[in-house]
Amino acid sequence: MGNPEPEASGCEVDWAIRPPLEWPVMARPRRNWIQEERRKTLGDWVVFCLGCGHTLRYFLENESELPAACPQCGGEVRHRCPSCAAPIPSAFAVECEGCGAEVRRPELFGTAIRKPGR
Repeated sequence: MGNPEPEASGCEVDWAIRPPLEWPVMARPRRNWIQEERRKTLGDWVVFCLGCGHTLRYFLENESELPAACPQCGGEVRHRCPSCAAPIPSAFAVECEGCGAEVRRPELFGTAIRKPGR
């Protein structure tokens, strides 16, 4: 369709130099309904291996049953933030949602765990 012609109001508009529209940046919701449903079925929190990335979901009432080491490789597992001890809600978490501290390195096997900007 192209750019509309300016109205004949005596005002000339140069569409080529007009700045583009800017839309306000909206905050992304923390969780959507499918994520919440998955959590209620599989577990609210995650434990993951810092070495191989093996991940398990769990409910807080079953926290005492978590493995002390990774069942895949025997490596160190983490289920709470090392800084504030908050449980980790996402298998893709690299920073704590509560305090912002790093819960693990942002790469696994040379690939970024999170997409940039997320």
